[in-house]
Amino acid sequence: MPDRFYLKIIGGVYSLHSPSKITTMVVATLINLLIIGLFSQQSVVTALPTLTPISINTIVPSQLQNMSTAFFTPIPSNRTLIVTKLTDTNDGSCDAQDCSLREAVTQADWGTTIKFAETLKGTIALDKEIHIRVSISIVGNGTHSTDLTIEGQNKNKTSMFWIEGDNLPGLSVSLTNITLANGTSISGGAIINEKGIMFLNDCTFRNNAATVGGVITNNFGKVIIANSTFIHNNASYGAVIVNNSGEVSIINSTFYENGDSSIANTAGTIKIVNSTFQNKDAEVIENLGGLANSKNTVSIKNSVIVANTKTSYLCKGPVTDNGGDLQFPTKDCGATIPVKDPKLGSLFDDGSFTEKINLEPESPAINGTMCDSENLLALLKTPQADQLTTPFPCNIGAYQVKGTFGN
Repeated sequence: MPDRFYLKIIGGVYSLHSPSKITTMVVATLINLLIIGLFSQQSVVTALPTLTPISINTIVPSQLQNMSTAFFTPIPSNRTLIVTKLTDTNDGSCDAQDCSLREAVTQADWGTTIKFAETLKGTIALDKEIHIRVSISIVGNGTHSTDLTIEGQNKNKTSMFWIEGDNLPGLSVSLTNITLANGTSISGGAIINEKGIMFLNDCTFRNNAATVGGVITNNFGKVIIANSTFIHNNASYGAVIVNNSGEVSIINSTFYENGDSSIANTAGTIKIVNSTFQNKDAEVIENLGGLANSKNTVSIKNSVIVANTKTSYLCKGPVTDNGGDLQFPTKDCGATIPVKDPKLGSLFDDGSFTEKINLEPESPAINGTMCDSENLLALLKTPQADQLTTPFPCNIGAYQVKGTFGN
């Protein structure tokens, strides 16, 4: 839950600081006035300094969460915190001279943006997961995915980020220009999203692993992935993402040599647009929901699905073809999708933050389809994005001409 809440009592707004560490001072008179206000429906608070504070050690966050949400409303702070060091410390403060990533997240208010000092390069090795209980944006400082990496040290077998949106409707977390690598967990090697809203733009995920959800486990949440790259991630199930009764949108993203069932849908919906999947010999998409529940769907559009060697299947379970797709070398993703070698090139640096898989000159994916408003999210860095209203020729998959699709 957020580290700072604002308590609304009819006519007043007052803050309760750090409810996650509720052993701090709580205002006794304020609690009494809350009870009076609930029954009298009158404005009863005048000034916070006149109230007498006492220490309450028995109240825990879950008890606060169970109280009426009408009285606990997060208010955006619009703060910006700067991470100044690579070491993973947590001394309870974050200032201009000394602030770790963990300290910045811990001190963040609802709506805080976390950035990194321009000169900060290297690896932030996390000793354990960072719990996120407020809506925040984390923005990297580099121009390439190798400039700054957030890494799991693996010894604790926990995710790097745990988004806790269970009792916080509207909790959203945005990651931009971030690289997460070498995370190891039972579930969600890099991220666990519990009922939150997560935006990933221009991010790289490399060498993460878990039993389920090598990179992301999404439980009842919403995930939007744009312009991002996933390389050599692995899991027994869902090498990149496992979706459990949530919603996932993947746009203009690259998946290179990840493990089995890279995209796994246990329940919920997954929508894939203009993305490229290239595995060695592992299944790419698995939809367990299938036809047993019409709400459990995986759809693909303008995307390439390839395995380098012949496999038992590329897709397991029904996949909806929304047009403009290619599959190779089998037809497991659907009879309506052409089976053609897309003649993919190598993974390369095209000058953007993330790496892409390029196309050989004779590739049938080049100008092989039409893109439309569904692709607008992938144009986040293109000024003309809000002006695009008619379909335009584009490549099948994630690799586009520089400047066309956020590349």
